[in-house]
Amino acid sequence: MIRRLLLPFTLIFLTIASCKKDEDPVIVAEMFLNAMQERDYETAKKVWYR
Repeated sequence: MIRRLLLPFTLIFLTIASCKKDEDPVIVAEMFLNAMQERDYETAKKVWYR
């Protein structure tokens, strides 16, 4: 059950956390998830702390 809830809560958290600037939160979340999927941790870190 926890595994089923992990992805939605992660996406919600990323969406809320990415609202620091005027960028679209969906785009920022997609950029972060794509970087994590490609194991490009430097890019994921840069996207996370924008």
